[in-house]
Amino acid sequence: MVWLVDNRMEAHVPRCHRNRYAPFLFLLLISVCQIESSVYAGESDVRSGPDIVVGAEVFIWEEFNDADRRLLQETGVRYTLGVSKNNLDRRTAGPLYEVQLRNYFGDLIYDGQTQSGQPLETDVAYQGNQLRVALGGRARFETWPFINMVDVLGGLGIENWTRDIEDGVTASGVKALGIKENYDVSFSEFGIGLMGQRGESTNYLQVGARKPFQTREGVAIFDGPVTLSPGREWSMFAKYTFGHAAPSSRLGLTLYYESYRFSKSAPVSTSIGGTPVLVLQPKSEMDVFGFQVEYRL
Repeated sequence: MVWLVDNRMEAHVPRCHRNRYAPFLFLLLISVCQIESSVYAGESDVRSGPDIVVGAEVFIWEEFNDADRRLLQETGVRYTLGVSKNNLDRRTAGPLYEVQLRNYFGDLIYDGQTQSGQPLETDVAYQGNQLRVALGGRARFETWPFINMVDVLGGLGIENWTRDIEDGVTASGVKALGIKENYDVSFSEFGIGLMGQRGESTNYLQVGARKPFQTREGVAIFDGPVTLSPGREWSMFAKYTFGHAAPSSRLGLTLYYESYRFSKSAPVSTSIGGTPVLVLQPKSEMDVFGFQVEYRL
């Protein structure tokens, strides 16, 4: 949420922005999925075809002032739909790749405050897209008791989402106007993976760290458009996939955690009705806990 800074006073500011990445992301992923499987012809143990992915996730967004006092919290369930292609279920040493595009959407609860500090609860809708591409390698260890394979992966991703906070009314009857914002984030990530194999089934754990290298938050409520850049900090991600049976199996289940950490943006000068003001994005934290079911075509 963008905040207006005026003699240490802060207030919510609305905006609206189109999601401009979605068509490009879908076309790019479809192109990747059409790459001939002959590139990995030696992987007879890997299931072919892309995965259709559906799931749900618990979403938490919080913002804090300079004293680390929480200004607002948004919580609720978002639903996900996407497509992915990877060879993470291979059972031999060699190169790895992972590509995933997903869309998420959901209505959440906003628990925050008005510009005068009055508590306010209302609804907030999220809609966004995320594209991740990762490459790496796998080593196999025949003599290890529980872990048979170790991976090292690195990747890039882009994500954008729209945040639409509805109008609300405080307990004292004061009407608060709604807000729309758009975020664009480009990030790099690095992780390790551990696979255990028992007969025909496998369990796979991946953990890593992520850091944005570009952040953008556009605001158009003022006399002219304003672009903010929330601070870029390291955050963690993890996922655990289990239940994969023989390579002919089409189903998989993954539990995952993702996060972002943004420090306070630099203030940007603008004006409202000709009056000069400064605006900024405060320190923000996002945590997502979810599951997804994968069906391989």
